Amino acid sequence: MLVRFDKGFQSPPHIHNITYRGIVIKGQMHNDDPDAQPMWMPATSFWTQPAGADHITAAAAADNQIYLEIDAGPYRVQPSSKAYDNGEHPLNVHADNLVWQDGGELYSLQADDVEAAPLWQSDTGVNGAMIRLPAGFSGFIKTQANEFRAVLIAGEIDYSSTGAVKAVSSSSSLKAGSYIESSGTIEHEVHNQTDDPVTLYVRTDGPYIVKGNDKTRR
Repeated sequence: MLVRFDKGFQSPPHIHNITYRGIVIKGQMHNDDPDAQPMWMPATSFWTQPAGADHITAAAAADNQIYLEIDAGPYRVQPSSKAYDNGEHPLNVHADNLVWQDGGELYSLQADDVEAAPLWQSDTGVNGAMIRLPAGFSGFIKTQANEFRAVLIAGEIDYSSTGAVKAVSSSSSLKAGSYIESSGTIEHEVHNQTDDPVTLYVRTDGPYIVKGNDKTRR
């Protein structure tokens, strides 16, 4: 889900009944223990908030938006008095601390200057990663996964596909916050015609290939 926050927002200390992940799409966000010093996280920053852990969430910019991801609902807010330790640990990753790679076990990057930053992986193999496409990229993401979800975190793309997909926009031009979902064998055609890189958050339960057309292919 997409969540917006007004400038100056600060929640009271609270917990959630389930673990969730947050990715900053725009603005400056803080999510930490109630007594922690603010660490303002810009766009493409990532955090995980374990179920039961006491924390606050705050926003500093004029326009703040995150993608909030849960594995299963319902998603509830509960008072700090009900805090508990579920064995997990919170994680905050500032955008500047993402580790970008040109390949990995979960994906094959077959185009110049395409990079990935792995974020998490469950015991069942479901995983999440950031994919960064350079300015001028033209190509596709090929997947055969049962579950494939992508959220446009930064930038704009022209999009089409070879099969049935679910998207939040009926337009072929997608902006930050747009969502794509597919199941089975699909080629997601992506074109970045801007002068800036594009960042996608991808959640999937199977490997995928990012491949460029002739001008962007390795």
